[in-house]
Amino acid sequence: MRHCAVTTRAEARLPDAVIMAQVGHIDPAMMRHYSHVRRQALNSAAAALEPCFMRQPSPPTVELVN
Repeated sequence: MRHCAVTTRAEARLPDAVIMAQVGHIDPAMMRHYSHVRRQALNSAAAALEPCFMRQPSPPTVELVN
C-alpha cells in the first residue's frame, strides 16, 4: 500500500516534502524507493513526443546564382 500511496501522490504532482511528511519518510531515497513510474505515465510521455516524429521534413531551399 505504501508503494501505491507514494506513487499516486507523486503522479498528482504533490511536492516531495509533502509526500514524505504524509508517509513518514525522512530520507528522500526512501521516497524514491517507494515511488514508481506507471505504464500510463510512460505512454503519455511517449505520446507527447509523437508530433516531433510525425512532421514531414521541409524540402531544402536552393538559391539560384546568376
